[in-house]
Amino acid sequence: MGILNRLMTNPGDTVFAASIPEAYDRYMVPLIFEPYAPDLAARLRGRSVSRVLEIAAGTGVATRALAATLPPHVSIVATDLNQAMLDQAAAVGTARPVE
Repeated sequence: MGILNRLMTNPGDTVFAASIPEAYDRYMVPLIFEPYAPDLAARLRGRSVSRVLEIAAGTGVATRALAATLPPHVSIVATDLNQAMLDQAAAVGTARPVE
């Protein structure tokens, strides 16, 4: 059965829940995503922005970099399809409020 067909017949397989978000944050983030987060935030630092929408925020590594780098007047909204990933991001927290 192809991956697309499997996802369409059992969408529950696509939800990161239970201990997956914590393991993702502990192992995948440092290996794959963490090196890019400061660079992404730095690219926005010099721009005149008032709001940032982060799509597919996962457990929030880029969100944390944005919150630590951007001026306080810039509002940040972080989204993800999996609420459990956002819950993990909220548990870790950010340097300032993020919606």
